[in-house]
Parts: sequence; C-alpha cells; structure tokens
Amino acid sequence: MRSGALVRTVEWEALFAEGRLRTLARAVANRAATALATFSHTTAAALHGIPVYRDRGDRVHLIVPGEHTRKDSRDVVRHHYALAESEVVVLAGLRATGLDRTVYDVIRTTPMAAAVVCFDAALRAVAWDEDSCQRRLKTDPFSSAKVDPLGLCA
Repeated sequence: MRSGALVRTVEWEALFAEGRLRTLARAVANRAATALATFSHTTAAALHGIPVYRDRGDRVHLIVPGEHTRKDSRDVVRHHYALAESEVVVLAGLRATGLDRTVYDVIRTTPMAAAVVCFDAALRAVAWDEDSCQRRLKTDPFSSAKVDPLGLCA
C-alpha cells in the first residue's frame, strides 16, 4: 500500500473507496511528521462514514498547520493552512475535520454529483433517526400499510 504499510491485494481490491481511504489514512497517520496533522476532504468524509462518490480511494487529504517543505506525494495531498481545534474531531483514533467542515471541503473541491452525495449523507447522518422513523410509521394515522414500502427507515 505504501512504504512501511502492507495489505493483502485481495483485501485491498475488495474495499470500496471509503474503506481504502480509512486504511490508507491509518498508514499515513502512523508516519505523520506532526501530531497536529488532520485528515480532511474526502478522507474525513470516509472516516465519518460518509460515502465518497467516484473517488478511487488512493490519495488521502491531510491538513498540516503552517508552512512545510514537503510536497504532495502519490498517496497524500497536503493542505497548508490553519485549522481551529474546534473544527477537529477524533474518529477511530485519527484526527479529522468535523462533519460540517468536511462537507464544506468536499462541496468546494469535488464535482457536483460527489458534493450532493456527501451533503445528502451528512444530512441524513444528523437529521434522521431510524427509531423515530419506525415509531412514526407505526403511529401515523395516514399510513395504511404501517410498514416501510420504500425502505426509507432502513
């Protein structure tokens, strides 16, 4: 996968882009030059469990504070700018941008279709509670089927 990090080819090829990004992020984090490096953009989306539409999953995005001489590499895109600690969360032991900042970064840097998929999934993640959806279906006087024919609560 990268220097110092190995994964079986069959396992790597079985992963969707989100899984590849999470796996690669773990490998990059183990060799990060600074503890303040924060995963962002589509990498943070994958860490949040948000789908990354039409992304190959072969390059992670990393925000590194201050000026650095290191350039992007074949598997890491580095962004050099300040990031407030209030915009950072820890997901599975990795620093990542919070969901709102992540969605903002994806929307401004990916094609429209990928941006819509990210925004929609993030909105569902914070605004949709499957338990309350099921309760609503069972108690809704206008629902004759009392089931979820469209699979909206799944």
